[in-house]
Amino acid sequence: MKNLTINLLHLSQKYSAVFAVTTFAVILGQQIISPRFASLSPSQDAVLIAKTVSTLKPIRTMNDNEGWIYAIAMSPDGQFLASGSYGETIQIWHLPSGTLRYTLKGHGDAVKSLAFSPDSHILVSGSWDNTVKVWDVQTGKMLHNLTEHTDDVEAVAISPNGKYILSGSLDQSLILWDLQTGKVLQRFSNEDWSRSVAFSTDSQKVISGNQQGTIRLWHISNGQEINTWKAHKAAVRSLAMSPDGKTLASGSVDRTVKLWDLTTGELKKTLKGHSRAVWSVAFSPDGQKLASGSYDTTVKVWRVVTGELLSNLMAHDKSVWSVVFSRDGQTLVSGSADETVKLWSVSKLIPTRLTARNF
Repeated sequence: MKNLTINLLHLSQKYSAVFAVTTFAVILGQQIISPRFASLSPSQDAVLIAKTVSTLKPIRTMNDNEGWIYAIAMSPDGQFLASGSYGETIQIWHLPSGTLRYTLKGHGDAVKSLAFSPDSHILVSGSWDNTVKVWDVQTGKMLHNLTEHTDDVEAVAISPNGKYILSGSLDQSLILWDLQTGKVLQRFSNEDWSRSVAFSTDSQKVISGNQQGTIRLWHISNGQEINTWKAHKAAVRSLAMSPDGKTLASGSVDRTVKLWDLTTGELKKTLKGHSRAVWSVAFSPDGQKLASGSYDTTVKVWRVVTGELLSNLMAHDKSVWSVVFSRDGQTLVSGSADETVKLWSVSKLIPTRLTARNF
């Protein structure tokens, strides 16, 4: 007996109904009408055992009403969610109650990226007004206004040790800042637009994803480049480090998500399923799941070890610009151009498959 296992990404209502009536077993002896199943047409009878990919409903929706939501970040203590929008503002939400705590104003253009400090006390924002701003989360006071960039700031990150800020800009530079003082510590010449940035988990390396599809790594201590490789066919719009520090995830305009060995730059897996550009990727705290948000309006959740699609979340009406997991891994949050932030319970997701068994 020969088994064939295929990931099932989309399933129409018609086929869902057929599976339900036949207790998830369909006898195939005739031509299959749907083009999605054309490659499964057997020369002999087969049994398809179908389990659809999970499609969860959001457990909470919060309306920003300030324009497209480009960025979201969750405080490590789980108390606050920040959303940055095209409307130049940052909304700070109290997560346990779902209420808006306050609105931060100060940027002169869209807020493109956000990051919380490990102690949850500081929020950093990057904007198309060319600035990086540092905020006190409890008071809403602006602590620093960092103005060294000369073009749009596309991405910001805070190091895991809480000492540094990294910002990437369309001015083709990365800047490393001291979080407490706001002083410039290091500049990295990128020779390309920096679309996404990240730190290694030991806070010793900085990483940039670029417009031409390359990924570059540098040492913080001496500013020397460690490695660079062609990662995607188009811009790398998001980067995320696995909690164990071994795997780097990248999301691209080429519609793919890729997993890389950070040390060697070798490709470990390519995750395909999005039909448009991938704007955001995020690892769960245990490193077992990876979420991706896309221009195709969906959020997808993948099992990292196998590359299987666990869930296809389809409640947004427009592009999903940002995704993030809660620290306990129970909740996934997505921010969209439909001006909403949605929370999803993802703790019990299991892989689902379509298996064809020939006999």
